[in-house]
Amino acid sequence: MITTLSILRAMTESAKALHELTEGFQTFPQILVNVAVKTKQPFAEVPAIQSTAREIESKLGSRGRLLLRLFGN
Repeated sequence: MITTLSILRAMTESAKALHELTEGFQTFPQILVNVAVKTKQPFAEVPAIQSTAREIESKLGSRGRLLLRLFGN
């Protein structure tokens, strides 16, 4: 809701349409992968997760980020 109001405000103040304000805007893909687990454990306690996370972060470099989080039941 706040984002929508901010966009409308920017459109009003600049007297430009949304397509004009977003001209040249570059979108970046997001990849979301959910992995089911039997037991929720802190990631720091699972060596395989730590090493895989380091490998992925190394490959991403400054082009992206890795977010790990536990969710669900």
